[in-house]
Amino acid sequence: MFKALKFALIYHIVLGKASKKEIDAEDISWVMRIILLYIADTKELLKNYGYSDLEKTIQKVENLKKKLAAEGKQIKPRDVIARVKEIRSVSQAKAILEIID
Repeated sequence: MFKALKFALIYHIVLGKASKKEIDAEDISWVMRIILLYIADTKELLKNYGYSDLEKTIQKVENLKKKLAAEGKQIKPRDVIARVKEIRSVSQAKAILEIID
């Protein structure tokens, strides 16, 4: 809360209200927008935190499958090898495809 008030004071000055001695609702509303951005950014950073490399690779293949399905195509092992750099062989591609099916 104290940091929010510090930010509000900065906005108060930036908005040219230095002659007024009280922080008003407009200053606080700007601070609340910044706090919401901070929370959204933190959520995005923590979204994939702690996932193993395998889980990240599986997510990439799932996203590729969705993309190809949107184009009306069925995913094949060669698509996975060509578009997911972690997959280097047909056997790896087939194993990942079995996992996501």
